[in-house]
Amino acid sequence: MANLCSNTMEISGDENTLSALAKKIEDQDKELLELFPWFEITKYDYGLWKDTLSIYPTLISFSYGSKWAPPEKQLYSLVDAYPTLTFKGTFEEPSMEIFGKITGEKGSLCLEYQEPLEYFTEYYENFAEERELIENGPYKDFLNSLLENSYDDYSSIHHYLEPLIVRRLKDEDLPLFINKNWITAEKMFQDRFKRVNHETV
Repeated sequence: MANLCSNTMEISGDENTLSALAKKIEDQDKELLELFPWFEITKYDYGLWKDTLSIYPTLISFSYGSKWAPPEKQLYSLVDAYPTLTFKGTFEEPSMEIFGKITGEKGSLCLEYQEPLEYFTEYYENFAEERELIENGPYKDFLNSLLENSYDDYSSIHHYLEPLIVRRLKDEDLPLFINKNWITAEKMFQDRFKRVNHETV
């Protein structure tokens, strides 16, 4: 089974064209699905997720799944077929480290791959706030936040912040974190702690 790539899409623009496209999606138009099979509403992974579909006079938004990566060639074709519409979307496939955003207008598409840290900072508000605290907040607030949080159920996306945490921690505070349950950072902490104490890594 192929890895699942999660995608979001917002389409806006000319109301008549938008309305016609929305009707094709709702009716599951055969011609549309032949060109862009990921528009097929499905309860399975690969296709448009019905419970995310929202249709308004000036906007269509939805999420959908694709195999391995976003359907790049089909997205180019879709934007080319609807030059009066504007397209904005995102894609993420964490196990393959694939993240990015899609923008399209006037028949031209830009598919931009992003580094995970920058992607999550742009699209996940809580992540962005936590990154800001780690990198730029008062050191005491940064330290207290780490000590107060439990990392037993640390979200998988947050491990991208761990190198930033290691970079900012003062050497005398490292022992506070040696016994914490981190997903990937424990070895970084251990190795740095050993270097600080002149032990062999």
